Amino acid sequence: STDRYADFTELKKDTIKNKDWRIKTKHRKNKDILVTAIHGGGIEPGTTEIARRISNVGKYNFYTFEGLRKSNNDQLHVTSTHFNEPILDKLLKNTKETLSIHGFSGDDPIVYIGGKDKEMSHSITKELRKKDFTVKE
Repeated sequence: STDRYADFTELKKDTIKNKDWRIKTKHRKNKDILVTAIHGGGIEPGTTEIARRISNVGKYNFYTFEGLRKSNNDQLHVTSTHFNEPILDKLLKNTKETLSIHGFSGDDPIVYIGGKDKEMSHSITKELRKKDFTVKE
C-alpha cells in the first residue's frame, strides 16, 4: 500500500503531535547503539515494546514514533527511507549501529532479519534460532 505522506515533514503539517502521534526517546551515556521503532504504537503494534525491551536489556539508546489514534494508525506510516524526523536524524548522527524493529503482517510467526550489517544480522539470527524462533534472512 502507498503511504499517505511522502515524508515526516508532510505528516507533521497534517497531524497533531501527542494526539495523533508521539515520539519517545531514552538517551544513555557512552552508547553507540540505537534501537528504533519508527512504526510504533498502533502503526505496527508490538514494535515499540520489542525495541524498548532490547534497549533496556542492552542499555542502548532508544527512539520510537508511536501512532496514538484509536484507528487508522496505518495512515501514519512513513517509509523508513523517507522518515526525516529531526530528533531521529540527530540521534543517527551520533550512532555507530542502529537496530530498527518493524512489523510484518501475516499469520506465520517468523522473524525477518535484514540490513547492511551482515555480521550483526547473522549474530541476531543465530541467537534467535537458539531460542527456537523461526528466522529468515
